[in-house]
Amino acid sequence: MAVSPVKPTKIIQQSLPSQTGPDRLLLSLVLRGGVGLSVVFIVVGLVAFLVTGQTGYVENLSAGVNGFITFHATAASGNAIYFPTSPAEIWQGVMAFKPFALIMLGLLVLIATPILNLFLAGWGFLHQKNWAFSLICGVVLAILAVSFLLGTAGG
Repeated sequence: MAVSPVKPTKIIQQSLPSQTGPDRLLLSLVLRGGVGLSVVFIVVGLVAFLVTGQTGYVENLSAGVNGFITFHATAASGNAIYFPTSPAEIWQGVMAFKPFALIMLGLLVLIATPILNLFLAGWGFLHQKNWAFSLICGVVLAILAVSFLLGTAGG
């Protein structure tokens, strides 16, 4: 009984990714890279906070209003207590190596990662001339943009 050899061309063709959509490897790398980068920022900020005991925005954590730190408030000493809430405040805090700013940058990267992935998927669908999925990605991105522009912090 003779065994027929497997044709290598069929194996190669079956193992190649299909070209019916955006590059799945790129999308996977963006998701993993974004999550990994956000973890690095959050861990560095958390370690800096635990080592120094300083948030970067208040002299002492126990100086908070009634023991709680709020977004924008003043402590009994009159010092401002807040987390950075805008990208400009976050960037200025990161440049000054403030622990809470590093944590907030990690959260910002974590939020931006799937949005970037959606943009890249839409671009890939557009490049593949898949108009339906390109339109869906564009509509979702537009909804996200409108919600970010119209949204307000704190209700």
